[in-house]
Amino acid sequence: MSSRAPFQVIVFPYFESEKGEKRYAIFRRSDNLEWQGIAGGGEANETPLYSARRESFEEAGISKDAEFIQLESISYLPVPQVVQDYIWGEDCLVIPQYSFGVKVRSEKFEISGEHVEYRWLSAVEAAALLKWDSNRNALWELNKRLETGRLYYRRKMKHRIRSAALIFNDKDEILLVLHVHPQTGEEWWVPPGGGLEDGDRSIFECANREVYEETGMSVSTENIAFIREFQDNENESLNIEIFCTTGKYSGDPTIKNVYGKGPDEHYIKDVRWFSKDALNKITVYPEELKEDIWIQRDSVLIDIKYLGRQIG
Repeated sequence: MSSRAPFQVIVFPYFESEKGEKRYAIFRRSDNLEWQGIAGGGEANETPLYSARRESFEEAGISKDAEFIQLESISYLPVPQVVQDYIWGEDCLVIPQYSFGVKVRSEKFEISGEHVEYRWLSAVEAAALLKWDSNRNALWELNKRLETGRLYYRRKMKHRIRSAALIFNDKDEILLVLHVHPQTGEEWWVPPGGGLEDGDRSIFECANREVYEETGMSVSTENIAFIREFQDNENESLNIEIFCTTGKYSGDPTIKNVYGKGPDEHYIKDVRWFSKDALNKITVYPEELKEDIWIQRDSVLIDIKYLGRQIG
């Protein structure tokens, strides 16, 4: 499976003088000698913003902590123009190209072998040299936003329903799955679960399927114990999370099913049983599972509890 993600990014560094004059950097490619912004493809499980930061660092030595502006300009590129084969399937004919600006403090770059030179120019001068309309559109938007001070705009939030299962064994332990962010290395444990798919006829079917895919175990979820909202700013999505209780289960926990199944294999790294006391030694989401679930799980009539809204 290719680690290449189905999107491109284009980045225009800008520098503002003490007099408020704005200049933009464009780069001349080493393969065809055309002028463009910093460009590159996303890698597996990267967000467009993370890809923009990585490409800017790799191609020009720009700090990943620099101030980036994600633009509204999005263009679509034919797959053969980007890669040599239809690596994302025959139905994927075009991929999006996301646009960014990045504020830099120095006009000196350490460019990679992908470029032979760079120039600092006004927006008009740079647009005259750029090869592609998509680059000119993005540069125009960046320049206009800097001129007017309208640097950010309200994005449309994607919505996602996620269903997870709360599974206990006869040792009074709960089953959790370890997620590791492939770029930052951040680790956290959560009950097995995932987003509803077209074939799921209910939140319970979704939870049952996700448990099998992530842990290799078969379960039958029965009731709803918790509901939570989670705003994922990295992926610009609002998740409604539903935590379901289970009856009997079968099988031994393993993550072998996640390999070769897309994004999950890059995040999910372990599955393990935890006692209540052990939860205090790990990062677990939602944190309420450390206490509330142990009270709720033995109730004959479960009182569904809304865990509130979390933003992160």
